[in-house]
Formats: sequence, C-alpha cells, structure tokens
Amino acid sequence: MILGIDPDNISVLKALSSSIIDGALDKFRLGDGGFVSANLSQHLSINPGDFITLVHPTGQSSPIMGPTPLVVRYRVLGVVDSALLTAAGETVYIRRTDAEKFSKREK
Repeated sequence: MILGIDPDNISVLKALSSSIIDGALDKFRLGDGGFVSANLSQHLSINPGDFITLVHPTGQSSPIMGPTPLVVRYRVLGVVDSALLTAAGETVYIRRTDAEKFSKREK
C-alpha cells in the first residue's frame, strides 16, 4: 500500500516522527524520499539509504505502445513502526503530491 503524507500537516508529521524506529524525518519535507513500514522493511530487507522501486502497471499511456508501466524510485529515509500508521501492514509513505501523481489523481 502507498500512503501519501502532507508534509505541512503537523499532527500527521508528529505521529510519523514518533513512530520512526530508524531514520529521520528532516529530508521528507524536501521530497527526498519516503518511509517504509517495519513489516515491509523486514519482509524485503530494506534499510534507510536503500532505494525502492514502485511500479504502477498502467501508469502511462503512449499512442504507439498503449498503456505502459509507470516506474518511480524513492530513497528510503526511514522505517516506521506504529499500529496507527501501519494498519495496512506493508506500507510505503511518500509525500501526498507524489502519491497523487503516482496514482494519476493529480488535481
């Protein structure tokens, strides 16, 4: 699951910050990457500094090739362990604007 977080929402940032077990929040505001849930980190052996690749199967459309996957890389800034934030289990937390672009719901 991909969760978009508004870096200007102080209450959400406080919850995220208090749930970080490895890494730091400071670069998140700059859009330099995202966080992964502890479950996902353990399952895929992901650590801060690693890169993850998110793939949306029909994210782009080309007049010649039709729908093609959208592939985006993010640097892992940290690992989050919180029942509130990781209710979905294996989650990637990125900036809300990035999540909207990825899911093609940009306004």
